Amino acid sequence: MYLLIISGIVSALLGVLLIIIGVLQCRKRISFDDSFASAEGYVTGFESRLASASVNFIPVIVTREYAPYVKYMTDKGEWITSMLPFTLKISPVYRDYKRSFEHGTALDVHYNPENPTDCRYGSKRAFRVREVIYKFIVAVPLLLIGYALIWSHFNM
Repeated sequence: MYLLIISGIVSALLGVLLIIIGVLQCRKRISFDDSFASAEGYVTGFESRLASASVNFIPVIVTREYAPYVKYMTDKGEWITSMLPFTLKISPVYRDYKRSFEHGTALDVHYNPENPTDCRYGSKRAFRVREVIYKFIVAVPLLLIGYALIWSHFNM
């Protein structure tokens, strides 16, 4: 008889906990990204590799991924050459890379002052917020299930 209310409370608490964890995680990652320093960098070349996506261990898509090498000067005056993350050739990001990241192109790079080879191009803020939205998408059904179980316990 108390199984419904216990299950409802547990489900609702899991939903609330997931929302709290998502918000805290997002704030922590955004503050970490804000600690990155900015520098003007130059594209020095591209690296490519063969990549495949698989479903049930069966390769479905085989394509090339590309990543530009970037050279930039840190606040301490040392030159760093680092590679930006790989992107698929078929993605729209690649088309932007190919058009704007030709050899010698200048771009703003954000790097970690503690580890200068850890660099990023552009902002990751939208990605961090999207992570929280995914947690909300999972948390809302948990909250609704918890509410429904508690409601059904008191209305039987």
